[in-house]
Parts: sequence; structure tokens; C-alpha cells
Amino acid sequence: MSINALTDDELRRSATPANPTPEDKERAKATQDNPASNRASMLIKYIPTESVTLYVAAVAATPALQSMWPKDNKTWYVTLFYWIFASLTPVIVFLLYTAKRKYTNTTPTIPSLPQWPWWKIIASTIAFLAWTLAVPNGPFLQGDKIEIKGAIAAFLAVFVSVIFSLLEPLIQGSDS
Repeated sequence: MSINALTDDELRRSATPANPTPEDKERAKATQDNPASNRASMLIKYIPTESVTLYVAAVAATPALQSMWPKDNKTWYVTLFYWIFASLTPVIVFLLYTAKRKYTNTTPTIPSLPQWPWWKIIASTIAFLAWTLAVPNGPFLQGDKIEIKGAIAAFLAVFVSVIFSLLEPLIQGSDS
């Protein structure tokens, strides 16, 4: 799921009153996805597509950068991009979340520190780290035994997505 969808989910979760009325419960139930969609989304919910997309574009630009600023090998650039976009992922989550709060007239626009979407920030950053390891030409998929490394990275990415989807109700409660 994209960071955009994660922040939508967080807004929906945080906008639910502590003691919902029957009308609140009915409205929430009407907006839920069907069970088949929920099961299918377990694999993709925690893919921060915005930052992964930027990372993939940066990795694709590596040969051009290498011709402009030569380094001993391209792994240096890809590793730098990996950590830059890993660092930007929580920033993107927070900026999208606060922008959506502003446009939905949720006050305050920037919530107090305990009300930040901490689970979404941390989970999307870890998911970025896992999913981008499986990107071809990434820092992990260099050198010997690329096929084995690729299989491990792909398994890790899927594992992280499923585990995060299962942990979410335990961490955020059943209203997430």
C-alpha cells in the first residue's frame, strides 16, 4: 500500500471517536473493504510505493551519475540512495499525514507528538528497507550468488508485509 493509503488509513483510524455512536459504527462498517480485499491486501499494504518508486528511479539513474562523477563502483551510489530514501520515508509519511489533516480541516494540523502516526512511520520505513533490498541492481544484489540473495530479499519483503499486517491490530487496536 502506498504511503498515501497508509495516511488515509491513519486519518480514518484517528478520526473515529473513542465512544462511537451506532451511526459512527454503521458509517465505519460501510466504508470497510470486503474480506477478500483485506486478505489480498496483506501482501501489499506495507509497500511504501512513493519512496520505493523514487528509489527505483534513482537506481536507474546510477549509470548516468557514474559517468558524471566516477566512483570505483556503482554500489556506492546505490547504497547512498538506499539510505537517503530510507531516511526520507518517515518524513514523507508525516508530511502526507499532516497535509491530509489540513485538507480535512482536522485541528491541529500537526498533532502532538504522542498522536503522530508512529506505527505507520516505523512500519513503512522498515518495509522500505526490506522491499528495496529486492530491487535489481540494489546494494544487496551485487557480487556473487545474486539469485540466492534475490530470493532471500523477496522472501523478507513478503514476510515483513504479512507480519506488519498481522501486528497492526495488536499495536493500534481493532479500530485500525
